[in-house]
Amino acid sequence: MSMLERIIKKYANLVKSQKRILIKRYYSNLFQDCGSKDLWCNINSVLGKKSSKENIEINSIVLNGTLLTVNRDISNTLNSYFVNVAVNLAKNIPQPS
Repeated sequence: MSMLERIIKKYANLVKSQKRILIKRYYSNLFQDCGSKDLWCNINSVLGKKSSKENIEINSIVLNGTLLTVNRDISNTLNSYFVNVAVNLAKNIPQPS
């Protein structure tokens, strides 16, 4: 390996090392002293997730093989699901003996 190649390799390693240090410092500063809302905003930003503020319209839902298309029926079905999800999950947890 020539002298020039060794010098280039030395500086390339130095640049990589400094890059790692700067990336670590950047993320440390990004997540330091921020509230939970800012924390999740930063996490989603790092993961590349875009915040979606638009509403999603549900036009139909299937419940027990029946297609529901009336907004009130859809709303009641979703409400019932989310109200009861914790209770239903708790029923599946084995009880200690």
